[in-house]
Amino acid sequence: MSVELATPILFAALVVLLILGVPFVFTLGGLAMLATMLLWGPQALPMLSETAFGIATSFVMVAGPLFVFMAIMLQRSGIAEALYDAINRLMGPLRGGLAMGTVVICTLFAAMSGISAVGTITMGLIALPAMLKRNYDKRIALGCIAAGGALGQLIPPSILLIVYGLFAPESVGKLFMGGIIPGLVLTVMFIVYIAIRCLIQPGLGPSLPPEERVSFKEKIASLKGVILPILIVMGVLGSMFFGIASVTEAA
Repeated sequence: MSVELATPILFAALVVLLILGVPFVFTLGGLAMLATMLLWGPQALPMLSETAFGIATSFVMVAGPLFVFMAIMLQRSGIAEALYDAINRLMGPLRGGLAMGTVVICTLFAAMSGISAVGTITMGLIALPAMLKRNYDKRIALGCIAAGGALGQLIPPSILLIVYGLFAPESVGKLFMGGIIPGLVLTVMFIVYIAIRCLIQPGLGPSLPPEERVSFKEKIASLKGVILPILIVMGVLGSMFFGIASVTEAA
């Protein structure tokens, strides 16, 4: 069977199996076997086990679960609460400040964990109630969390880039270096958009009331909640970019 004919068949089968609720692992595994038989015949099936074993025993893939483990530790350690409190105090007086701060925190979490779920879930539990309590519009409150959480797919150490680098095959370190600038550009664009929207429509993201604002001294004191996340980012990314450690060693 030609590739042109097999592609729509496999895509249609993927959609149907997902709609039927078949577990994702069995959907992809079954379709991989089907694609192999359609394109190369039954004699090519042993290639699946060889490929799976080669990927499972790859030293680079060890970085994936290690970064996920680090993300869970960050989520359970209270760093997120301390970081949000610091950003809240610094940016709260601005219109849309809590939403902009949420994007900044999601960016830091992306650089610490490499997965989108950490920033999305953590900010959904911490930032969303705080913004709604202060009369933020639901659209901008949910939008900044969704947009900021998606940065975990791009900003290193992205698990997605690790998997892509293994399959491509490309240097994971170079992929990480290539993801930094686009990720930061997106972060700045999200923040600028929120700032402009809240400036034009103040009701979308009101600033903190005077009674909730803190003094300059308290703002400086709250910066201690930002120091540890920055050190983690510098340790993980810096060790890779300066050639001190590989991706797996950094993880």
